[in-house]
Amino acid sequence: MTNAQVGRVAVLGLITVSGLALAACSSGPSPTQQARSSRTSAMTAAKTIHRQLSSVGTAFSAEITGGLFLCGSSDAHAVRRGPNAVQYTATQEWTLVKKGSEPLATLGRSIVQKLDAAGWQLRTAPTPNPESPAAASYTGRRDGLDMRLLEINNNPGLGGLVTIDVSASCFDTGSDSAAVKFMDTYGGDNIREPRPSATPSAAAAG
Repeated sequence: MTNAQVGRVAVLGLITVSGLALAACSSGPSPTQQARSSRTSAMTAAKTIHRQLSSVGTAFSAEITGGLFLCGSSDAHAVRRGPNAVQYTATQEWTLVKKGSEPLATLGRSIVQKLDAAGWQLRTAPTPNPESPAAASYTGRRDGLDMRLLEINNNPGLGGLVTIDVSASCFDTGSDSAAVKFMDTYGGDNIREPRPSATPSAAAAG
């Protein structure tokens, strides 16, 4: 083998090794990046849903809360991404402006219809807690996000209640301790909305 051939072989070897190193370094977003992006996507969708449901004149939602939880905690359709997977979920609760002004089933139907019109394609699902079952349960999916909707009777102090959870995809944190740290770090998001005094439709219902 000539000196020129030896040189070409050496250069090819360096290129191959460099390529393998780059592939290893670019294996995908880090857990921190995934935590931030999942929070952004879930909270953005939750805010949009809140605006869309504001036209349900008999009900209101005082806040949107969000955080990282163990994969599948609020999402029956979650796909685990490793043994230490977590998932960002944004939650809002809709209650009647005037307690008892309409049946829970009526409120639930109004909300489901608006969410279906927005593309969530909700379908009835088994209630997640057999010991304290919801009056009705629905799940849906849109734009890579999962939704769970529960109609809950006789919530203390509030009466009928509709909860809506929007969850981003699960991702693996790498270890048990990392999962705990991520859930602590991304566990306190809270967006408050003003409670309406009363709406014409709510007053008419009473």
